Amino acid sequence: AAGERGQAAIRSHGVGDEDVTTLPDVVLAGEGMLAGRVQADDGSPIADARVFAGVDNDPAVRTVHADADGGWRLENLPPGTFTVGVLVPGLPLQLEQGIEAGREDVVTVFPTSGSVAGRVVVDATGAPVASFRVQLERTEPSGDWMMQYMQKIIDEVIGPLPVKNADGLFELTPVPPAAYRVRVEAEGFPAAVSDVLTVESGKRASVSIRMPQGHGLLGEVQGDGGAPVAGVRVYVAPAAVVEAVEARLNPSLLEDWAEDERVAAFSDGEGRFDLPPQTPGVYYLLLIHDEYQPTLIADVDLQREATARMPRRLESAGRRAGRLRGPGGEGAAKQPGWRVYPSGAGYELETDREGGFEGR
Repeated sequence: AAGERGQAAIRSHGVGDEDVTTLPDVVLAGEGMLAGRVQADDGSPIADARVFAGVDNDPAVRTVHADADGGWRLENLPPGTFTVGVLVPGLPLQLEQGIEAGREDVVTVFPTSGSVAGRVVVDATGAPVASFRVQLERTEPSGDWMMQYMQKIIDEVIGPLPVKNADGLFELTPVPPAAYRVRVEAEGFPAAVSDVLTVESGKRASVSIRMPQGHGLLGEVQGDGGAPVAGVRVYVAPAAVVEAVEARLNPSLLEDWAEDERVAAFSDGEGRFDLPPQTPGVYYLLLIHDEYQPTLIADVDLQREATARMPRRLESAGRRAGRLRGPGGEGAAKQPGWRVYPSGAGYELETDREGGFEGR
């Protein structure tokens, strides 16, 4: 019967005694279940938490919402060892691994939360900023690598909280006890980040965010022949990063760094880009396009003018191609995987089966 363990038998009828073939114990899929409760550390239930469970080597994930008492139950699960996760809006993801199917005592405890309240104003005038986006950033990661990885994905999907308030007021709740910085973004201003604040259980932490008047940048990008170049990715590169890899002489060394960074602006069909307001200062700008050499613009001064204008011409990447040959003229012994390092390029090319290589 479904959901039972035991021996299955196949009987074949013939002349004389009955022949019986006995098979090993069989576990029918769908017999498993898991149940538990979601609660705060003071024992109070957390209703409507999202609970999910996944078993190793099975891409399917089962989900359910906790009821008003924080209870939940998942049935018809395959046999195996599960990872159970619980999501509560505004709180970090909770994960528990190595849970065997059949348990009914899975308890997930969230710390009693606090809250963060604040006001966002223009630094120069004190006037409230009526529309902005706010996000909490932990100063120290919590949980193991899997929790940190999944929490990062969740944070990226959810993104900053949009706020519209004529007085510039906001409140974030629930917030688990921890140390945070508050990051605020608003149109026409560079992002502002608060000093570290500590959230305690059952208490409200207060913060005031003053948005500095930012300076933007209008730029224009052209190719070798003077034609505009669309789709150029513009990055604001910190001086520490540039100096660490000595990229002033070889901007290609910054390409790996740029893969994980947010693009500040793109050039349009006319080759123009509009860099959002930045905190007044001196910057490096990195321009990247697949058909051109990476270009680093040093000492971009955004300390005084509200908007600076800057034309820039890119050098074509061209192609670097060749063939490695052995003493007898054969193509590098016809072995792929030889590494070629073009002078000043900051990257490597690999040879093909004929000893050839090609790249920008």
